[in-house]
Amino acid sequence: MADVRAIVVTYESEDTIKDCLDSLISERDYGVTTEIVVVDNSSTDGTRKIIEVQYPDVNLIKSDRNIGYGSACNLGARWAKTDYLLFLNPDIIIHGGAIQRMVRFLDKNRDVAIVGGWLEDERGVPNYSFRRYPTLALSLFHRESPLRVLLNRFGISGGYITHLEPPDKPIEVDWVLGAVLMIRREVFEKLGGFDERFFLYQEDVDLCYRAKSAGWGVYHLPDVRILHYFEHSTRKRPYLRLLMKHRSLYRFLKKADRLPPLHELLVAPFFSLNLILGFSAEMVRFLLAPES
Repeated sequence: MADVRAIVVTYESEDTIKDCLDSLISERDYGVTTEIVVVDNSSTDGTRKIIEVQYPDVNLIKSDRNIGYGSACNLGARWAKTDYLLFLNPDIIIHGGAIQRMVRFLDKNRDVAIVGGWLEDERGVPNYSFRRYPTLALSLFHRESPLRVLLNRFGISGGYITHLEPPDKPIEVDWVLGAVLMIRREVFEKLGGFDERFFLYQEDVDLCYRAKSAGWGVYHLPDVRILHYFEHSTRKRPYLRLLMKHRSLYRFLKKADRLPPLHELLVAPFFSLNLILGFSAEMVRFLLAPES
């Protein structure tokens, strides 16, 4: 069976990295040779100490500054010799032979370059780990938008506006979430890795877009079940998260030539409305949050 380099990018991840690494180590019991690399983006908490003391066999790469997710992934993939690369967030828990199933699918389907799995949070709520390509209009319906929440209550958005219905078999999709993404190493290298101009968000969309444009398949595997503590690393900085999402979205839409005519007149109003809705939602969550 093919071998894998698992690359975990950390930033202030002391609360989750241990469970993530334990799950990766346990996956070796399913017969896949998995090399583990952690790229730490200059954490100031106990992330590095946990890895150095408790996981001496894990290759820890220490960045002296936060270089962003895509850049850190590229750094972790450097000089890899494995057949496949597996990129993960530190708030991911792999279990049940998930890596083995991804490897087997890629081994059997030589025209597929990228696969992802079914992600759920600790409550069993799906993270919708595969979606349609974003557009300017669909940015109004991101998962944190009050407009999206309102439409969901009337059964309007659901699986139509931004993502597809949960499948019962592997399906080809536009893109899979970079929280858990496996790609053929040679394809990753030919594509030039992640575009490092995306500091955070949309780098996974861009990678899948370029892979599909080059003729490769991108697939979602529903039998690959993965626990994801959704956006754990950015949950404490909601406003910065929203700003970065919109900046990266605009960068992708412009790069992929997916902006509408006269987009210069539309981008500012669209994103301003979206940010107002997003900030309002975060303020409501803050005010209504139970006292600890």
